[in-house]
Order: sequence, then C-alpha cells, then structure tokens
Amino acid sequence: MPDTVTVLEVVSAAHGGHTWLGLMAGSHSRAAALGEFDDRIARDGFARTCSLCPGACAVWRDFEARLGPSDNLFLRAREFFGKPILVITSIKTCREHLEHPSIRHKMVLLIRDGRAVLASHLRKYPATPAALRVRQWQATCRALEARLSALPARDRLVLHYESLVEDPDAHLRRVCGLLGVDYEPEMKAYWCRAHHFLGGNQGAQYFVKTHQRGGVADHGRPVDLEFYARQDPRRFRDKRWRTELCADDLRTFEALGGRRNRRYGYPRSQGVGSPVRVWARRARLALAHARDRIAARL
Repeated sequence: MPDTVTVLEVVSAAHGGHTWLGLMAGSHSRAAALGEFDDRIARDGFARTCSLCPGACAVWRDFEARLGPSDNLFLRAREFFGKPILVITSIKTCREHLEHPSIRHKMVLLIRDGRAVLASHLRKYPATPAALRVRQWQATCRALEARLSALPARDRLVLHYESLVEDPDAHLRRVCGLLGVDYEPEMKAYWCRAHHFLGGNQGAQYFVKTHQRGGVADHGRPVDLEFYARQDPRRFRDKRWRTELCADDLRTFEALGGRRNRRYGYPRSQGVGSPVRVWARRARLALAHARDRIAARL
C-alpha cells in the first residue's frame, strides 16, 4: 500500500455546510471526497451508505471486497481511489485509523450563522422544539472547537460559511494551502465530478445527482426539493432563515446561543419572519413528513 496519505476532515455543526465544502475540496484532481464515516457503515456497509448511488454502490462494494481485516482504512482507500488526499466529513467510527504514522490528519472547521443552522433543523424536523436544537448546536460547536484545538496550528483551518459563499476562490485557496497543493478553480463545480459520497446532506448533493442522472432518485430527495430545483449551483445562496424564524425562535436563539454566535462574528437578531407564515409553513412540512413516513411503510 502507498506510504503516506493526507486525510482532510471537514467539519461543521449539522446543517452547517460541511457536505458542500467536503465535495468541493474532494473535487481537486489529487483528492477524493469520501464523506461520513459513522455508525451506518458498521450497520449497512460502505456500499449501501453511498448517498449518490441508488441501491448498493458498485465502487464501494469493490472497495469492501478488497479491504482486509487488518488493513488501515485510509491507506487502503488511498490505493483504491488513487488519490493522495482523502476528504471526510465525519469520523464517528474508525477514528483509530487516523493514528497511523503514515497518515497526515488535517481539519477544517466551517462555521455558519447559528440562526441559519436552526432554521435548517426546523425545516427538516418542524415538530422539534427550537431550544433543543440550539442546545445541540452549542454542544456540537464546543466539541468541534476542542477537537480542532488538539491539532497543531499548521494542520487546522477555520472558515465561515458565508465568506465561502461570497468568495469561494479565496477560501478554497486557503484549503489548498493547508493541503500543500495548488488551487484548481474546477473545484467549485463539484457537481461535474463523479463522486461516491458516504452519507451527507441531501441538499448539497442535489446538484451532483441532477448533473449525473438528469434527475433525483426517490432515495435521495432533499426535504426542500423545490428550493434547490430553483437554484443555480454557480450562484447558490441560502438566506431563508431571515424569513423562516419567528420572534419566539429568535428570542430562544439569542437567550441560549446568542453569545457564541456573536463570538463567531454574527450580529444580534433584528428582523423576523411573519409568525403566521412561519407556522403555516412548518405545519405543511410536518404534514409532508407524515405522508412520506406513511408511504415508506406501504
């Protein structure tokens, strides 16, 4: 197996953009975007955890067939994919494989306005109390900051989601600098690359699926499909939280997470969405989720 491999771990709080950045970083010609290494791999295997292939992914099935019981996962992946840089977006399992002396572990923490994160959670889980989601966001941020600080300064980087959206070239250059490779503008058009991504956010992967297959399979539809269907991936913007959070949501957020959000550089909450429209939309989402669950059981 190859002597060395760089594993770039791209992390954020849930719904914070790490799938999107992981796909862009993994679109470098010297990299492969692998995705999330979590409990689903142990439960379902690599082939059935691939989010971009319906059914069992032939690429990951081949990888599983070649993976020996004593192999280091990332050294084997480096050999299998033929790339010296592997990009992952979660590592809840298999973390001991990063301790191999031939692996260079680097990490990017992507920070996003916590209000946008909260809105995304409530969009997907409309019946969940906002306070619970803010507390989860706080706990995740603390844990990720602790993990980041454990790495040497030369191996870590902090980016802001909003800055990456506005100037992807500048911030992807910083990611490439961390990796020691030249920046490639083609990284921005991640949907043009063939990926076999484990897990991850369906919204971020929507553009890959539509480009590769001309449509989205039922197994991988984002909850807010209509929003993504209207977007141009080259000019993607998501500021929905400004109209989707009502005054109660923002008061809850400011009370529980406002201090951290301001430490990250975001201002206090001001304008709020219409409460009638906000709750009507959540009711429609809850009904749609219920219908999907019933259909899945039939």
